[in-house]
Amino acid sequence: SFSTISTSALPCAAANAGASAAALASYRKIVAAQLQPFKQYPSAAKAAGQQGTSRVSFTLSRSGGVLSVGLGGSSGHSALDAETLAMVRRAQPFPAFPADVKQSSMPFSAPVAFYIR
Repeated sequence: SFSTISTSALPCAAANAGASAAALASYRKIVAAQLQPFKQYPSAAKAAGQQGTSRVSFTLSRSGGVLSVGLGGSSGHSALDAETLAMVRRAQPFPAFPADVKQSSMPFSAPVAFYIR
């Protein structure tokens, strides 16, 4: 079983420039929901009993494309870390930004937990 992926925008001045807090909060929920079905527990890692939580950091363009993706924190297992990055790539394109979100890109950071029950 997987825990829920929660995503929050990293603090940045652009996030406060013209975008309503409600629109940003709603968009963050949409991004988190889109990631969830693309998460896969690597079978070899699961068989080896590898568990942990990694943190993914990524930046989306206005049109929903992934501009960059990186590891914000390691789970301690390379297979789980690689899956965390691959999940974001598989999930693209994300929905375009809401009309009242004016910035050209938006950073996100999310914990991705892998635990065997």
